Amino acid sequence: MKKKNPSLKDWIPIVDEIYKHGRTQGLMICPYCQNKSVKFTIQTYKEGDATIFLECLNCKIFDHISRIPIPDWLKEDNLLNAYV
Repeated sequence: MKKKNPSLKDWIPIVDEIYKHGRTQGLMICPYCQNKSVKFTIQTYKEGDATIFLECLNCKIFDHISRIPIPDWLKEDNLLNAYV
């Protein structure tokens, strides 16, 4: 069963894994269809915050979480080479 309106709390496990484990690529498990089909992108901004874009390739759900702090591991690894 697909949800038409994704909720922020449904994405928390994915965002948590990105922050805690420094995930930068790969597919993750969708909270709706339970398939390993969620791709994500982290976009950083000069102001010091970031947006995580999430898309399930199976459900065709697209969502984003914005105005979150840039993860420390991203700052430390000097991966911030493309500010918007």
